[in-house]
Amino acid sequence: MTTDIQYQLLATLLVYPEHIQEAHEVIGDKRVFRHDLQLIYGKMVELWDKKEHIDSLIILNSVPQKLQPLVNELIGILPSPQSVSAYVRLLVEEFIKKSIGEFGTEIAYRAQKTDADAFELLEMTETRVFKLSSSVARKNFASPESAAKQAMDYIEKASLTGVSGLKTGIMSFDDLTGGFQDTDLIILAARPSVGKTAFAVDLADYIATTQGAVGFFSLEMSTRQLMTRLIAHHTGINGHKLRLGLLSQKELGLAKEVSLELAKTPIFIEDTGGIHIGELKAKSRKIKLEKDIRVLIVDYLQLVTTGKKDSREQEVSSISRALKSLAKELNIPIICLSQLSRLIEQREEKLPRLSDLRESGAIEQDADIVMFIHSVGAQDDERKILIAKQRNGPTGEITLRFNAGCSKFTEVV
Repeated sequence: MTTDIQYQLLATLLVYPEHIQEAHEVIGDKRVFRHDLQLIYGKMVELWDKKEHIDSLIILNSVPQKLQPLVNELIGILPSPQSVSAYVRLLVEEFIKKSIGEFGTEIAYRAQKTDADAFELLEMTETRVFKLSSSVARKNFASPESAAKQAMDYIEKASLTGVSGLKTGIMSFDDLTGGFQDTDLIILAARPSVGKTAFAVDLADYIATTQGAVGFFSLEMSTRQLMTRLIAHHTGINGHKLRLGLLSQKELGLAKEVSLELAKTPIFIEDTGGIHIGELKAKSRKIKLEKDIRVLIVDYLQLVTTGKKDSREQEVSSISRALKSLAKELNIPIICLSQLSRLIEQREEKLPRLSDLRESGAIEQDADIVMFIHSVGAQDDERKILIAKQRNGPTGEITLRFNAGCSKFTEVV
């Protein structure tokens, strides 16, 4: 049946070469024909691409001699131009089934090996399925009308709200950045104990409360520890007192009341330490599908692994690229925390620079926004948020107050 359709489609294209474009837009580089027929189809596409005249005689004289009897056989078939799209669809469907069967067999074979990495296999499977899906659902050029409408919708939203992306709850930050934009990779970097996790928790809490669900990979702190920070944030009770249970009855009652409210707040926490990038991507796709998260937060980049024996710089580069690709795939912003190099401590002014991003310059390259949290001199409760890179906007800085006891940032008015 499939071979009959292949013959019929090629016979039709020989007589009606104007349909080659229609077929090739869907088939692309997919090998939907058996090998000898694929060679004939390839010659047709080659001539069509060169804008040369195509007919059965030209094709007959363009293919190797061993294929000429096959071309003569095609010439004898009655063409059916009205059925070109149906034939193409059927052949592509058959190609999909064959491809799934082939890499399914490959994955099954690899999975039987005792040294197989489960998460690497999972990532390989998802990547192959995604590539196959993308190759079938080919994205065409946007029309001028569609592109103009997308841009105008974006501009109108910004003009109505003052912010085109996700609001952060920090007005001066939103004024500078326009909020967090879909598909953006945002790097939030700082030295240890400056408050980057606290800032990320602030962002997660505000977005989940006002705009939609948040996915949070907490690779350094447990779910319990992160939620304790949120309770401290909302109650104003010192986190150290919460952790030690040094609470009055009133404070304990307040903590319970806040915990019940937080139980309804759509922040979904995953606290697997040293998570493989393949597992991270798989779980991100799942939470996006199930909860339609508006943003993903990863705390922090250097705790993600690839399982490969590359240098640490190559590994971090691979993770950075994977996160940027994931942001585009899920069409959400990803906020990824990152460590800064110790070199910053050796400089007199100690202001973070892009070159301080630890272990890889690729982080700077892949990121749409790079921002640093910097402790300001003698002011223990003051923090500068430095926007060192913004692909689609200006750089700058804002000043915040940081209450380390209850892990809370507030704007300086």
